[in-house]
Amino acid sequence: MPISSSAHLCPVDCGVDLIRLAESLASMEPGTTADREQTFINKFPATISGLIDEPAVILGEGGTVALWYLPGALARPTQV
Repeated sequence: MPISSSAHLCPVDCGVDLIRLAESLASMEPGTTADREQTFINKFPATISGLIDEPAVILGEGGTVALWYLPGALARPTQV
């Protein structure tokens, strides 16, 4: 089974309101600092606990796809 197909079988709800998070970020925000990152973690806590070690689709509020976790989908030389 293709890796993307197996990811569909493992949806993970992160519980983050992605629209509010995006609106809180500055346009073209360069990098991050530990304090700023902690502020976002406190303001937008995720409901994911533990590690994800199999292909999965990470969902935001309302079931929108936030990201795909596809381990092994890219050959090592392709990764940056």
